[in-house]
Amino acid sequence: QALYYRTIPLGDRAMGMGGAFTGIASDPSATYYNPAGLMIGGRFQLMGSLSSIVFTRRVVDNGFNAPDLTEDFESTGTTTLPSFVGTVVQFGRQRFGDHQFALAYSTFEVNRQAFGAGATEVADDRSLDLRLSDSFRSRWYGISFAAQATRDVSLGITAFLAQQSGNYSEDLGLSGGGMLDELGRRVGGDFATISDSFSVRTYHILFRLGALYRINPRWQIGFMFQPPAIPVSQKGSIFRRTNSATDGNTSYFVVNEGGLSTRAPIPWELRTGVEFRANTLTTLSLDAAVSGPVRYQRVFDRPSELENFDGALGAYFSNSTERRWTPNIAIGAEHLFGKAVVAGGLF
Repeated sequence: QALYYRTIPLGDRAMGMGGAFTGIASDPSATYYNPAGLMIGGRFQLMGSLSSIVFTRRVVDNGFNAPDLTEDFESTGTTTLPSFVGTVVQFGRQRFGDHQFALAYSTFEVNRQAFGAGATEVADDRSLDLRLSDSFRSRWYGISFAAQATRDVSLGITAFLAQQSGNYSEDLGLSGGGMLDELGRRVGGDFATISDSFSVRTYHILFRLGALYRINPRWQIGFMFQPPAIPVSQKGSIFRRTNSATDGNTSYFVVNEGGLSTRAPIPWELRTGVEFRANTLTTLSLDAAVSGPVRYQRVFDRPSELENFDGALGAYFSNSTERRWTPNIAIGAEHLFGKAVVAGGLF
């Protein structure tokens, strides 16, 4: 689920350490991981990065279940290039040896997912075909402010405008009776086709609050808390088309409603991280994070044109915002070999 499993790490150093960056936060990606880290680094910083996800594979066990056929849904993805761009400027009188304040701007994709699958069953007495497509993207735009509160403590806040867009479609065809000709076409009998598509586009304001404490030259600890996002605009559309012929009776029905109110909440998130500098060449880091649960609400209220239709809005469309809380642990390490840095992480 795109809101709860971060599919794209942000920032080159954070990416190399598996996202264990809350306790380090030493470059412009701190706007996301821990805004307090904006006080670390030079007076002016500019960073851009591209993340290459070469291959993804997702499987839904027993996704298609017909009388004589059970199949898994399987979807594979190709390379994506989501971007991160951030810049930091420190200013104010030098206090504790560093500037007192920092401002930053960043924009990045925090999620990108796509899923497509299908299944077909053709028998002598019936045929069934199903095609699914689901995509989701989220891009954030943020302005950050940080301050050096004491020699060892810095504080920061980022205000993000979060844009989410999702598109879902499914096509289902059923036919029975009649007979198959030599080309595999069903002649006679009954049939029904259903096409559904749903789109969502939302904007939220959210804040990420950070603190960073340098315990001693080797140890540093960081905290980040994101309250639930504030919805600004949540709109969507529903399209449904049905076509059927049963016992000689035919019917055709279509609904196309736009500008509908939707619900796509962004939950609270809590992160804490620790940095340990084993020596001048080696850095270790550990992050623990949790995304909060979301109570049940409908993504779409049923349009009046569909009030008399039984069942769900779509055969596979989950019209619910309910989600469980989700924990995550990340571990990272980096070592300097001459002028080259080698890093690795698990999450």
